[in-house]
Amino acid sequence: MPRLNMLNKPLTVVDYIEQYPPEIKEILFKIKEIINKIVPNSEELIKYGMPAYYINGHPFVNFGAQKNHLGLYGKIPDIFKDKLKDYKCTKGGIQFPYKEPIPYKLITEIIRYKIKEIVN
Repeated sequence: MPRLNMLNKPLTVVDYIEQYPPEIKEILFKIKEIINKIVPNSEELIKYGMPAYYINGHPFVNFGAQKNHLGLYGKIPDIFKDKLKDYKCTKGGIQFPYKEPIPYKLITEIIRYKIKEIVN
């Protein structure tokens, strides 16, 4: 059972994930695992009602479960434009529909690239 604050908002990333059905939980836990593997020392918070990750005080990615898609939020580097042509992208995020396989390898590449931008 997820722990919620007085406004019915999750207290931790695990609490956020636990509020979803099993098939969505699996996706969200995989994203959390990818981030923690790449940046084990990242700061894990709930910001704007969803998981947010920071390194050295800089945000590098947020993610959230939406009705029909996984949202990956944060400025997406132009270098990924061609690889993302099949997904709906906005200035601040990407939508990965649940009806299609989630491209974990691509998500991993994006996160690694963003970390390099911050650390270098």
